Amino acid sequence: MNRRAQLIALIMLLGPMTLTHASNVNECTPAMAMSAEAAMLKAGSSHWTDFYHHYKKYGACDDGSIGEGFSDAAAKLFANHWDEIGKFIELTTNDDDFRYFAIKHLDETDEVSDLARIAENAQTNCPQGHRQLCDEIWAQAKFPDVAEWLWYNARTKMSETGSPIGYYPEYDTFIEGDMSGNGDGDVVVAYTLEGVRGGTDWLRYVAVFLKSSKKGSQKHEYCCTYQIGGKGIATEDKIFIQNHEIVISTKAFVEGKDALCCPSKPLTIRLKLVDGRLVKVEDKKYIKG
Repeated sequence: MNRRAQLIALIMLLGPMTLTHASNVNECTPAMAMSAEAAMLKAGSSHWTDFYHHYKKYGACDDGSIGEGFSDAAAKLFANHWDEIGKFIELTTNDDDFRYFAIKHLDETDEVSDLARIAENAQTNCPQGHRQLCDEIWAQAKFPDVAEWLWYNARTKMSETGSPIGYYPEYDTFIEGDMSGNGDGDVVVAYTLEGVRGGTDWLRYVAVFLKSSKKGSQKHEYCCTYQIGGKGIATEDKIFIQNHEIVISTKAFVEGKDALCCPSKPLTIRLKLVDGRLVKVEDKKYIKG
């Protein structure tokens, strides 16, 4: 079973979580599936208003070939109709689920040339005041295999804890560099999960994805994860790769002094790969990158 199929299977098993992508209907009937197949054939050559209509009408059928149709349509719109990005922003203003739905459908089933064009559009032609959205689109198009793992991981955490888990990709930080010593192409992602310890509590992690030597659409292989902060623990100000290490400038929570929202103690964390896991580098003088 491929990664996309695994993700779909887990979603079907676990049901809704925070940030599910629901349509106006809860069940995909055979008649809807047939109509959705036909609609997806021309969706990529239409406009964002048409795509939004298909999402609302056929979102419950987002699986298999219909799901790939949504992916192809989203990729073609972001790649070939970037001049209409303002309309996409308008449609998502009061519909976060639609934003996640459209962006998450930029995946490994899409053409490499489309994903490359989307990443370039998001990086060089971002509408003023929407850099966070453009960064989210860029990351999904640039690293679709990594982005898919992040969604899959959130689902897995929900399964392990039995609690709703919130994952918000707009707060991800992607860094490309050399962690393994084999040259650039590795990816480090700082991401947040809400509810791991219950309620609105949140934890912050970094995950490392090493450049894959295998042929195929999967360009990176997951390596390891390390918790770097959270509510009442620490928040990071800056993160980068230097000398095959992750350098994280943070502010740590001081008990009895700081509010939970606002840690104040400056702290630098350095992490390196040792035997396939991230370990903290102790007693090493920080050199500004």
